[in-house]
Amino acid sequence: MGLDDFLIKYGKSEFQKLINNAELLTIQSIQHILSNNNSEIIYPLEIFPENIKHFFVDLQKRQDAPIEYLTSSFLGGVSTIMDGKYAILVDKSKNWIDHPILWTAIVGNASQKKSPCLDLFKKIIDKYEEDLNKDYEEQLKAYNQAMIDYKIDLKKYERNRLLKNPDLSIKQPVEPKQPQKGRLTTQSQTVEALSKAILKNSTSIKRGITSWNDELIVLLKSMGQYKRDNQADEAYYLQAWKRKAYSILRQNQDTDYTIYPSHNLIGTIQPSVLNKTLFANGLESTNGMVERWLFVCSDMEETGIKYSKNTPLNMSLIQEIYDKLYQYNGDEKLYSFNKEAQEVFDDFCRKIILEKKSSKHIDLLKNYMQKQTDYVARFSLILHCIEYPQNLEISSCTVRKAIKLSDYFTKCFKRLLNKQIVSMPAETFALDYIKTRNLKSISPTQLYKSNTSKYKSKNEAQIILENLSSKCYGRLVKSKNGGTNFIVYT
Repeated sequence: MGLDDFLIKYGKSEFQKLINNAELLTIQSIQHILSNNNSEIIYPLEIFPENIKHFFVDLQKRQDAPIEYLTSSFLGGVSTIMDGKYAILVDKSKNWIDHPILWTAIVGNASQKKSPCLDLFKKIIDKYEEDLNKDYEEQLKAYNQAMIDYKIDLKKYERNRLLKNPDLSIKQPVEPKQPQKGRLTTQSQTVEALSKAILKNSTSIKRGITSWNDELIVLLKSMGQYKRDNQADEAYYLQAWKRKAYSILRQNQDTDYTIYPSHNLIGTIQPSVLNKTLFANGLESTNGMVERWLFVCSDMEETGIKYSKNTPLNMSLIQEIYDKLYQYNGDEKLYSFNKEAQEVFDDFCRKIILEKKSSKHIDLLKNYMQKQTDYVARFSLILHCIEYPQNLEISSCTVRKAIKLSDYFTKCFKRLLNKQIVSMPAETFALDYIKTRNLKSISPTQLYKSNTSKYKSKNEAQIILENLSSKCYGRLVKSKNGGTNFIVYT
């Protein structure tokens, strides 16, 4: 409890006992604690209504799995259903419209039940897919019959035209349009397959397509591969994150069309695989791919504790939420912030701008923070529609919840960056370099130049010094030339 509450309830004598028995913390002991990187990242479960919150608390016990994996899989299902039917006008003056597109990477080891968490919510989406398949089969059957009738009528029309006195009442028949099969999810990774599927969706169900993968490794590896037509899959996905126009032109196939690709991405990945794919370039910011991902981290391992209640799993609450969102089949609804919500969102964007100007962050983290302005808008839309899909105005309370969710993902990203450095002996090397030379201060540039084979860039050297600062080995201060210096604690 807080100090005030403790003093009121127990009095100063009890507080003095706590002081007398407290461990004396030194700089060295703090450094040891922080260097173990045991800081817990807590998922903000309070962003959900009480009934959903209680559902996930119970589900976590049933599944013996991280609650972060469960909630993120749930939101992945929501964004899958909403994409193409729900959007948010973020800023009217800029015509900034955003869409419920989330790229979610559930990061964890094999024992953390990543896939079972995904499967719980994918099963509901699969039922919608089955309904779409049935609708398509019925439409195809009707189309095939219509084509038979069309060909009969066409022959009748052509014979009539050849007569000296044709029957003017016989008109040329209109060829029926072939139905297109709509889909919500896919495991196909190629641009060609995805672009064709999006083209079909645009004329059928008017929704985006989620790449839903048990393992993200296949998707991530395919993104950087260049095809014979010199177009990288990676470039396609970057366009799809913001639903920007993408032109498909292949002369050898006589293909020429423009689509607006829109893809949610969700799947699981192990930390070692993540290092070899998205973080293959270390801490360097390249084309903005890594900054678009939402990384879900958890320290929880399977406990083996048996669920105490003898009741079957009831997913009706989630089914009801999904059904309510999926059953809307009209034109895309456009939501917006109310006045107070707009102020909260604008204030968040201003804080991001200030953070980006700070010299204490490397470019990769700055770019990640910038992408969070999009994600806060998207989170706001999704969280709002879970509760109030009929109300086109989003409240300030919802935006604040979205900011909490964004803060969780930013903390996860920072942890992954920290592990990138810890995975190399870079921190230890920097400390040894500082101590052996008895340095009182050092700049990122000096550390970088001390061993260019150890540090890939000045940015990498800076984040190493940031980590040492967070662990009380020193502090970062602004230098006269506008940079930063690491002042060593002795």
